[in-house]
Amino acid sequence: MISARTIRREAKHDAILRTALLERLKELHPMRERADMKVFELDSTQRLRERVAAFEQELAQKIMREDRPRTKEAMAQALMRLAQLAGQPLKRHYLAERGEAGFNAKGIVIPGAEAREDSLSILTAGLATQKKEKRTLPIVTDKVTTQTETHLRHRDQYWLINPMDGREHKDVSISIAFIEKGKPLMGITHFPRLDRTYAGIPAEKWVMAQTGKVTRKIKSKTRDQFKRVAAAPHGARKSDIFTAYKRNHDVTRIFGENSAAYGLCRMAQGSFDLYLHHTMLPQASLAAAHAIAIAAGGVVTREDGSAIVYSPSVNTPSAPAFVAASAQGILKHKDNKRLVA
Repeated sequence: MISARTIRREAKHDAILRTALLERLKELHPMRERADMKVFELDSTQRLRERVAAFEQELAQKIMREDRPRTKEAMAQALMRLAQLAGQPLKRHYLAERGEAGFNAKGIVIPGAEAREDSLSILTAGLATQKKEKRTLPIVTDKVTTQTETHLRHRDQYWLINPMDGREHKDVSISIAFIEKGKPLMGITHFPRLDRTYAGIPAEKWVMAQTGKVTRKIKSKTRDQFKRVAAAPHGARKSDIFTAYKRNHDVTRIFGENSAAYGLCRMAQGSFDLYLHHTMLPQASLAAAHAIAIAAGGVVTREDGSAIVYSPSVNTPSAPAFVAASAQGILKHKDNKRLVA
């Protein structure tokens, strides 16, 4: 039984979401100068969401088609804009504070799932315009199915995306990675609640960070041995594993708790030196940030120092526990293996 208080709160949040959708519709509607936009105020929230989603998917296709990326850097910049566009549904979701109770006033809809669905539709609409030898590259998400394996059979190249990772934290992210033969050759990660976007191309040592409208090149930073800074995953800062990891690597200061994606991106821009993720996670949650960290000069490996290979399947949907550092010489793989095992 849903309480009257919950119903009132969800009604308020629904009104905020409707306002955001109407404003977005006014921005995107091609006839906004001549059409009477007030007629859309009669639409239900769901109908408004569908209208906005259709325009945002069309815009996603336009971004990837009109830019016609000729270089890897131009492609990465177009993908940054695509990821930022895919972040719009999540921004609306958090603006209305929807999803805290799990269900809406009628108890039948999970708003967070709606935002994820809209973000996924934007990403797939844009990426579907990119073809290799006249064939559309497979698009794989964080939810691996048997159909995923069929799409990837005999295909060395594909997109690996995560439309919403870590909804409960401020560093919720949207990720796009281009995978070839198990390696991330390009990665873009956008954090809509923080208004930050990162992109990296390992082969070119090209990595960019955008905060708001300011874009700059970044690179990892290596501190002196006794001034090293580390970061932990959410909830792991006081764990025995992370405590031992700090001691073994001469860590003097903790940066904070970050998701794998945000942790690797912050390491790429020199905020800290080391990151330990002692549990498995979806491959789509790691791949893009992995590419960004490497492009900035960092290292991301399994706990024993071996390479992480991306090959999503029903049997292996997750990436392994991993360690990351701003430079190769910092990691002590023997100690890492003992800690993570």
